[in-house]
Amino acid sequence: MHPYATKADAGGPPGQLDAKDIVRTPKPRQWVGTVIALLLASMFVHMLVTNANLQWNVVGHYLFSRTILSGIALTLELTLLAMLVGLVIGIVVAVMRLSDNVLLQRISWAWIWFFRGVPPLVQLIFWYNLASLVSSVSVGVPYGPTFISWQTNSLITPFTAALLGLAFTESAYAAEMIRAGIQAVNRGQVEAANSLGMTGAQAMRRIVLPQALRIVIPPIGNDTISMLKFTSLVSVLALPDLLYSAQEIYARTYQTIPLLLVAGQLGKQIRLAGWSGWAIGAGLAALLFSPSALVLLMRYNRLALLGWAILLCFAGVARELRSQRSLPTRERNRAALTAL
Repeated sequence: MHPYATKADAGGPPGQLDAKDIVRTPKPRQWVGTVIALLLASMFVHMLVTNANLQWNVVGHYLFSRTILSGIALTLELTLLAMLVGLVIGIVVAVMRLSDNVLLQRISWAWIWFFRGVPPLVQLIFWYNLASLVSSVSVGVPYGPTFISWQTNSLITPFTAALLGLAFTESAYAAEMIRAGIQAVNRGQVEAANSLGMTGAQAMRRIVLPQALRIVIPPIGNDTISMLKFTSLVSVLALPDLLYSAQEIYARTYQTIPLLLVAGQLGKQIRLAGWSGWAIGAGLAALLFSPSALVLLMRYNRLALLGWAILLCFAGVARELRSQRSLPTRERNRAALTAL
């Protein structure tokens, strides 16, 4: 029987079709699925409430501890820097992909292919152990004299390795998003800009990129969310982010599950506070493209203003926590110098 059958179709007396004569066909499979879903949800909530091993009192105790807050500050700092560096490189790679120069096209294609294919965790470990491959980094004439040189171990700290791995991964994805946004802009607008005497770079910066911004913003916001979650990978480098800070605590107290709940809950709250990273990603993209793009963004998306406010608050908290964390180290160094 059809999902909406009349009484006449079901064998009743024929007559004029009326809304009250429509008979719904029973759907027992949907009812069974609904009952099963409600049963599983109730079992999960019951487990959360009654399972003593979750130790919610421990979760509440460590939720705003200084160690955890310091890890949050580093996580936010790493997320914002990796997104900023990744977007800068992504813009350059996207423009290279759209260039008429075949060599630039092939180089940009190889960059995107490589960094989209290599897992981020492998990149983090590789950059951290770069000194095993290259002992020093120098600036000078190729195959000629060297002007200045640094030891790789002094340059590639855990934070630098994490930033390189995350930023290079982001640059490959951002390049394709930006390239798609640029290609979505009508070619006639570029020709009109050229007829007004603008150079290619001026037309790209003033005409094309501000319009491509509206197309690029949503995927950049999604990438900001992913970047915030990818920062948990840096715990393998002993970098004290949110996850590693929780690991340091439960390594001493053996309260593994409560501390993982703390890390997961705070990570979720950060994403909610940033409106799922959407407004922050929009602000970063507007800053990179042009000031006029920021004005255009404010016209079409009022959430960007909230994103910038949250970004400034997070930056202030991160700066304050990092300065407090480095204060004992400075005092010890001062005491050592005084003793000498």
